[in-house]
Amino acid sequence: MEYEDFSIKIEPRQGDAYPVIVLRSPAGEGRSQFTPPFDPARLAEQAATLDQEVRTRQPASRDASPAATASLPQRIGDQLFTALFSGVVRSLFDRSLGMMQVQQRGLRIKLHIDPEDPSLAALVALPWEYLYRKETREFLNLSRFTPILRDLDVQRPYMPLQLALPLRILVFAADPVDYPRLELEREQQQMEACLGRLPGVQAEFLMHATLAALQERLGEREYHVLHYMGHGGFDEQSGRGVLLLEDENQRAQRVDGGTLSVLLHDFASLRLVFLNACETARLAGEQGLDPFAGVASSLVMTGIPAVVAMQFPISDRAAITFAQRFYGLLSRGQPVDAAVAEGRRALRMAEPDTLEWGTPVLFTSAPDGVIFTVAGQPQVVAAPSLGHAAADEVDSGEQLRIQKLYNDGLEAFWLEDWARAEFCFSQVIAARPENQDARLKLDEASRRRELQVQYAAAQSAQEAGDWPAAIAALEQLEKRQPGYRDVSERLQAVRRSAQLADLYDQARQLFQAARWTA
Repeated sequence: MEYEDFSIKIEPRQGDAYPVIVLRSPAGEGRSQFTPPFDPARLAEQAATLDQEVRTRQPASRDASPAATASLPQRIGDQLFTALFSGVVRSLFDRSLGMMQVQQRGLRIKLHIDPEDPSLAALVALPWEYLYRKETREFLNLSRFTPILRDLDVQRPYMPLQLALPLRILVFAADPVDYPRLELEREQQQMEACLGRLPGVQAEFLMHATLAALQERLGEREYHVLHYMGHGGFDEQSGRGVLLLEDENQRAQRVDGGTLSVLLHDFASLRLVFLNACETARLAGEQGLDPFAGVASSLVMTGIPAVVAMQFPISDRAAITFAQRFYGLLSRGQPVDAAVAEGRRALRMAEPDTLEWGTPVLFTSAPDGVIFTVAGQPQVVAAPSLGHAAADEVDSGEQLRIQKLYNDGLEAFWLEDWARAEFCFSQVIAARPENQDARLKLDEASRRRELQVQYAAAQSAQEAGDWPAAIAALEQLEKRQPGYRDVSERLQAVRRSAQLADLYDQARQLFQAARWTA
């Protein structure tokens, strides 16, 4: 399956709605709005019902209407789809889907929601994996043609790891005595049996893991995947998700995403973290945040290309079914989102009376989902256009590198990450000087980055009270790019501040000279 991207960015709220930008799609770009169909905070009140309906759902009665038998996740997914895919976004999605179906290619749905922006926190916690299209009666995520992933923008160039099999997985688990006990031995046996049946996969286990023991084991040899089994939690004070490892007394040691990121940052071979925790409490706390949102996003931001986390508790049987299909495809070099999609489908076939297939959430920064390239295996990669570049005969590895750089640069361009876009397009042009599309975008990205730097300098001068420097920088910006951001309003405010400062200085001198009337 080859994929093209349908990238959607949801921006901070303006009034009653959130601006939505289609950053990239086969049918083009566009803008619309997302008006939440319900108060996201209300989901906290339905958390117990939502969790229960995900894990256990009785088959629908033949005599009941679809509306009466629809599960809560299905109803929420229907409302979310209708609200997000509206107006221009719906038009672009339908056109893109039609184009891909003709070509027998997939449409990868990328959701860009900044987890660090407090105004978007409520949206991060929504169960987007259950997007449901009522007119076709299908969950988008149950088709390998329309996988859904949460894309996080990482300020660093990315290349997949050249993997010589076996795919090495370190499974670490914890069972603190001050929390509900887990059946770790049974889980270990199930995972050993599951992974042992997969050719090209080698698993090692670290049970009753402490942070120090994990650090020591990771330093002993090279691993490609880190798989966690245990409890997850939510820190009410910091609003961050945590993993519950063990301390020297086998009591819970709360490890947040920042701490785990520091530990994993320097292990370049580690490309995937799988968080299988039984206590996710996705809607716990006043903030309504996914407890793994902090852990997952922190890991991706630190350089881990992909993280799979659980937004609801998941049964052991479901977790094993998903993992077996997921890791089997990953070891053959399949894109991580394709492997997740097939894992969902396998879980749906094995557990038809539940909705647990929607429990795994994929966070990634890999542009086309490829985190490994396996020697001797055919690679499945996206093949978007390289603009007006000539189709010269080049080495396939070099072509793949250029393709990834172009994709990364294009996405950075629409996200207004000018420095990253400038870097990527300059690399494309260095290899393909005839690529006029990349050259035009490089020129624009460079110009925009210069404006951005100059604006930051003007802002710093204003904050420091250096009115002449701020006025000079803002006047130059207004001349170079009329209407740029809030330059006109800021210039007016700075000029007024400069005038007030001058008047105050004059008044102070007159006061010192005892010229009271003046």
